[in-house]
Parts: sequence; structure tokens; C-alpha cells
Amino acid sequence: MRCPRTTGIDSARSAAKRAGMGDGLIQLMSRRINKTMNKICAGCETEKPISEFYKQSRNSDGHYSKCKSCTIKYQRNREKKLTREISLRWYYRNREKAIATRKVYKANNAEKTFAHHVVERAIEKGDLIRSPCVICGYDQTHGHHDNYEKPLDVVWLCPQHHSERHQSLGR
Repeated sequence: MRCPRTTGIDSARSAAKRAGMGDGLIQLMSRRINKTMNKICAGCETEKPISEFYKQSRNSDGHYSKCKSCTIKYQRNREKKLTREISLRWYYRNREKAIATRKVYKANNAEKTFAHHVVERAIEKGDLIRSPCVICGYDQTHGHHDNYEKPLDVVWLCPQHHSERHQSLGR
């Protein structure tokens, strides 16, 4: 528990002195947290108010070293990596099952698979250019086929609108 009389930089300085740390470290800590309760983010290295940092009792100032936006970015990237690792681990443990499932899907959806393949090849060759979402303008899009018999006739939709289109069609 912290002494109620010392907060922020004062408690950090006194803790550093008690631990026998040199003046250089104390100066570094002073730069990280100044008396107006601003702090420099370890992620983006910009000075922000202490309210822009999540609380963490283990740190000397009681807050994370990264601001909230950098912490969120870090967590999202970490989750993506973990999800990918878990998927790969499952795939390598169940490789035969995954291959068999893919073969069954391709056999049951030959027309769909062919249309997707044609679009991929056309994009690679430069015959078809990926456009922003026709609804919201988002750059990362999927090619939606209203009719699989016309494989190059696609509507470019972002993942959200693509999913909504399939839900409305009942696919």
C-alpha cells in the first residue's frame, strides 16, 4: 500500500533512493513522469496526461507504461498472433481431417470454388482490380458473387457488408 502523502514522481524518487539507485535512473524517471502528471508513452513516445494510461498498481506511478491507444493496438496484434498460432497448431495436429474437410467442401461447392479461383488469378494478372467497398468505401474488400456462373462479375464489399449481404441472402 502506498503512503497517502507521496504520489506520482515523489514516491518514485523516494523508492529509487531507498533502493540505492543512481541519480541517472531518478532523472530518467523524472522525465517519464513530470509534476503536472503527464507521462511519456513507451509505445508512441508522446507526452500525454496520466488519464490516458490504464492503472496498474505494480508500477511506481500506478499506471501502465503505454497509453491506452498503444495498449489496445498491442493487445489486438497479440490476439491475432495467438489466434493464428492456435489455428496452425490445430491444423498440424489434425492435418488429415483438415484436408479431407477441404476436399469435401470443394466437391460440394465446385462452382463457388472455381469462381473464387478465377477472381484470384485475375487479380494476380491485373485483369481485375480490387475496389473499395461500394457501400462504405473501406479499402480492404472481398469480391462478392451474386451469380457464380459469371465469375468475374463481382461486387466489392468490406468484410462487414459482405457478411450482411450473405445473411440477407440466407447463404
